[in-house]
Amino acid sequence: MNVVTTRPSPGHDDASDPRMAEVLDVIGRGRRFLITGHMNPDGDVLGSMSSLALVLQRLGKEAVVYNRDPAPARYAFLPLMDRLVQEVPEEPFDAVFIVDCCEPQRVGAAFAEAVAGAKLGAIDHHAIPPDDLDFHYHDAGAAATGVLIYRLARALGVDV
Repeated sequence: MNVVTTRPSPGHDDASDPRMAEVLDVIGRGRRFLITGHMNPDGDVLGSMSSLALVLQRLGKEAVVYNRDPAPARYAFLPLMDRLVQEVPEEPFDAVFIVDCCEPQRVGAAFAEAVAGAKLGAIDHHAIPPDDLDFHYHDAGAAATGVLIYRLARALGVDV
């Protein structure tokens, strides 16, 4: 078995990282966001989705949390799981964040069409995102996507 490890680049934990700076700019310019993740959600994707939504709400932004599949009962304690929607709202979004994966097709078959026109980006600790995203914040050296959400919250000055 081949194992590939990567380490975060110097300055990765702050807004000087150009990938983080781009996400911070998207957040700063936007007002309404959709946050989603891969089908068959696990703890990292659900925790990352709810955490990012809380960060955005603390900044006075609107955040809708969507997943094609409902959250498993064991994750019902996570914030905002009672507001998790299973259909993409028809109202427009300034940007869409896919967390814990970087392939829109892993979100669901009709997802890409439903969010056409919005900036589409990913926050992920897995493989490098594809070129067809408008923005991404990625660190394969992070233990979980939640670590990247924590870094964004710190950079935005939001208490965790």
